[in-house]
Amino acid sequence: MKILVLSYEYPPIGGGGGIICKYISENLAKSGNQVTILTTALPRSEIHNSTLNGVEGPQSAIRSPRSTVRNPQSEILNPQVIRLPSLRKNAFQSNPWEMLSWIRTTKRFIRKNPGFVDFDICMAHFVLPGGEVARWLKMKYGLPYVQVSHGHEIPWVHPRQMFFLHLGAYFWIKKVSMHSDINFIQTKMMKANLDRFLGKNHEKKNVIIPNGVDTSRFFPDFSKRPQQLRILFVGRLVIQKDPMTFLKALKVFSQEITDFEVHIVGDGSLRKKMERFMEKAGLSPNVKFLGKIAEEKMVEEYQSAHVMVAPSLNEGMSISALEALSCGVYLISTRASGFEEMIKEGVNGEFVNFRDSKDLSGRLTEFYLQYRGKRPVPETDLGQISNTLNWRSISQNYLAQFNFILDDSE
Repeated sequence: MKILVLSYEYPPIGGGGGIICKYISENLAKSGNQVTILTTALPRSEIHNSTLNGVEGPQSAIRSPRSTVRNPQSEILNPQVIRLPSLRKNAFQSNPWEMLSWIRTTKRFIRKNPGFVDFDICMAHFVLPGGEVARWLKMKYGLPYVQVSHGHEIPWVHPRQMFFLHLGAYFWIKKVSMHSDINFIQTKMMKANLDRFLGKNHEKKNVIIPNGVDTSRFFPDFSKRPQQLRILFVGRLVIQKDPMTFLKALKVFSQEITDFEVHIVGDGSLRKKMERFMEKAGLSPNVKFLGKIAEEKMVEEYQSAHVMVAPSLNEGMSISALEALSCGVYLISTRASGFEEMIKEGVNGEFVNFRDSKDLSGRLTEFYLQYRGKRPVPETDLGQISNTLNWRSISQNYLAQFNFILDDSE
């Protein structure tokens, strides 16, 4: 099967959505499908920090970000990645104007290469901008498309942060979602929201396929855990992830417990504010801001952590949480979308109230006292993750849905 994948985020650009796209695409290719990915070129401001320097790595076809010619020698078992320039300035975040520029660039690329659209199906990540390009391809070339929502695009998932964006793009988002052959979401909460948004007549084409984890790479190694309690936070340093509640909880926690260290992985607009808060609280010696790090280093971070905190206000289905659980890390999180599907309370994690630093601080103190003399913490229930939530199984679920669409159209 020839599959075109559209995503304005693809590692090292973006966060969880880009990583999800990467794993699905790679596993679809390993199943013998020919996968081509149209994505965004690395922002100029980030090129000096990347080994890519505008050229893809060995896992995909090597090409310039401005290349317009497909490489016929690319191996079927590896996705072919084509990076197109846009106005995007930062690798870790984007804005509507940058997304619109990617839509224009991608459509222009396809118009200039009319023979490019030689695919059986299109898989768009993110309703906007990927889904809009997919809808255009269906209208112009008759190419069927499915789209994957990663949690924040459908009204009204983030009513505070994204109200005006959802309001302005409301009918556009609805049109793109209604024209797709299938809308994929990852959790029951996301499906309930999408069902309400599109109406009962479209409920059947809103299909849940959860995210997965690379269990061959993310697995427990308790020997790497230090004697000192290590707390991990992974995610974009933005309001959605609510890292400030975590820092406020640490301030209270440190009044009782001093034998701990914190690793914060990720970058974002709140980083400077967080660093100032830690300095004023006198916690700078305990807290390390690691920024965005390579996947190989992430494995070490998970394996060496005792507990991970995820105080998110909203989520799709957190990849970092799945990776942490797969490495045997205890997870303390809110009940944002996806976490309830992952956590077995008291076994591999527990829940805290939204924006409640005292509740979070208390849970951390209880964790420290309970497992202080019993490290490493009890091994989590990994069976479900390794057997059903691995990317190979997840990609096969997507492939089955693709076959259903193509068989039905014949």
